[in-house]
Order: sequence, then C-alpha cells, then structure tokens
Amino acid sequence: MAEGHDSASYNGPGLVTVEFGRGIEGDPDRGTADQPDQDWYQIRFACPVVGGRRLAVDLRTGERTINAIPAEAPALDHNDMEIYPKPDKSKGLVLEGSETYEPPEADPVNGVSGTVTVRWSLKAKPGSVLR
Repeated sequence: MAEGHDSASYNGPGLVTVEFGRGIEGDPDRGTADQPDQDWYQIRFACPVVGGRRLAVDLRTGERTINAIPAEAPALDHNDMEIYPKPDKSKGLVLEGSETYEPPEADPVNGVSGTVTVRWSLKAKPGSVLR
C-alpha cells in the first residue's frame, strides 16, 4: 500500500487553435447544442509539462521514493483540452468566455477532487479579416 503526491509546474509557451464553422440543422456534430444552425467557434489548447518530481511513500515500511516527471512539449494530439463549440456572434473579432468542469482524474471514493476553470479573451487585431 502506498500514497503519492505529484509536484510539477505547468507554465510556459503552449499551443492554441481556434476553429470556426457554421452549424448545419439536423447534424449534431456541427454547431452548438442550443442552436445547431448558427456560427460557432471552438478552442483547443495544450500546455507544456515542465519536469517535476513524484514522491511515493510505502505506508508499511515508510520508505520514500522520489521519481522524476519528464518535461514534455505541448502537443495537440495528447494532453490537450478543448472547449465545446460556442456561439460566435462577433464573426471572430472578440471571443470571450469561461468554462468550469470536474477534471477526469477526480475520484471522490479515493479523496481526489478538484475543478478546472478555463477563461479566454481573444481579440482580433484592428483591420483583421477573419471571414
């Protein structure tokens, strides 16, 4: 039996993509849940993982082990997150919002809890043509 604790920093340059589209009535994979036939945007982002350490303690012997957590560059094919499509009323000029949810690692039975809050404020440069 063991318990552990991770300690790592998740700061640094990351990757962000913004996808724009227009929903199609009757196609649940296009548009937003509330209004499937409107303009929408979706944000995907990935943060780097800066190396850290993992401490594990054997509860029977008290032996402590520290292992390295390797650094990883941001990548959109793993360790990425996405925001469900949101209505785009500004034609991509001002995209602001937030979303809060329980992380997938949450496990109330084992005392693992928390929330993830993502906030964004993306504004196009004056004179930009996005559509």
